[in-house]
Amino acid sequence: MDAPARILQALRKSGPLSGARIATLLGMSRQAAHRHLIRLLDQGAVRRSGRTRGLLYALPKRGHLPAPAKEKTYRRTFPIDGLREDVVYTDVAVRLDLKRALSAPAYRIFAYAFTEMLNNAVEHSGSPTCRVDVTLAERELRARIRDQGVGVFASIARYHKLDDEDRAIGELLKGKATSLPERHAGEGIFFTSKACDTFALRSHRLELVVDNRRKDVFVNVRAPLRGTEVALSVSRSARRKLEEVFAAFAPEDFDFRFDRSQVLVRFYAGQYVARSEARRLLARLDGFREVVLDFAGVKSLGQGFADEVFRVFAAAHPGVTLKTENVAPGIEAVIRHVVDNEK
Repeated sequence: MDAPARILQALRKSGPLSGARIATLLGMSRQAAHRHLIRLLDQGAVRRSGRTRGLLYALPKRGHLPAPAKEKTYRRTFPIDGLREDVVYTDVAVRLDLKRALSAPAYRIFAYAFTEMLNNAVEHSGSPTCRVDVTLAERELRARIRDQGVGVFASIARYHKLDDEDRAIGELLKGKATSLPERHAGEGIFFTSKACDTFALRSHRLELVVDNRRKDVFVNVRAPLRGTEVALSVSRSARRKLEEVFAAFAPEDFDFRFDRSQVLVRFYAGQYVARSEARRLLARLDGFREVVLDFAGVKSLGQGFADEVFRVFAAAHPGVTLKTENVAPGIEAVIRHVVDNEK
């Protein structure tokens, strides 16, 4: 039995082992054991976990996708004029062998996210070129799409007559925000941000980051960047189905229409007191049948703000169901007072 076969037998019998332990069990030098392990890793016959001194080797789990021998990168710059996102995606998928490298759910999520974001650059940016970078790493697939155009937040702010680009971020998070309503429903960014493990949208001085692994959304102020840059990642072994992401916001009860939105209240006000800030929060929400207002991170709420949301808006739009979550006790009391007074 050759050395690689003996290593596999040892792992099958004992479970995860360090390189030093494998060398001792098989009576070989650490250098020889390391050389054989690297070859087995490249073949996908073993996997490793941990770092440096805690590094362990084991047989792949059932359904485990073998890691590439080294990171593979696709990098090209395309002229925007006449560019087709499906053609670019096919080229990426073939060159990186994504069918083999990704689980079926991960493949579908990445295909959707990549083509949606590249299409945005083609049809919205006004940029002469677009750069595409895709990296197949050990555990995830990462993509970065960069144009030199007008900038996504500026485009949304201009079309919807918003005061500044900061407010455009809130509109994008609601969903259905687009600067070309005759050609787009404005759903691509919303669903891509929900489907990927991480999603970042950067333009000019602002960066919107959605981290679904940590269930967090935040905005960074960065150095000015011309145009728009989208960065996203998908776990190679993802099990989340794209259909489940769509169904969460376009459920069967709504005839599979995108009529449900989840809104982070903390993005829309400073003190959460003024009725004007409440109106900013409520802008365009009358286009949904159900809206979930997430009060995570909100510690206080003014009577006027609550009244504008839960009495004035609710009365004016009876077809929209308002729901709440992550409501602190003090805020719940303010909302209950407004609702009870309406009865």
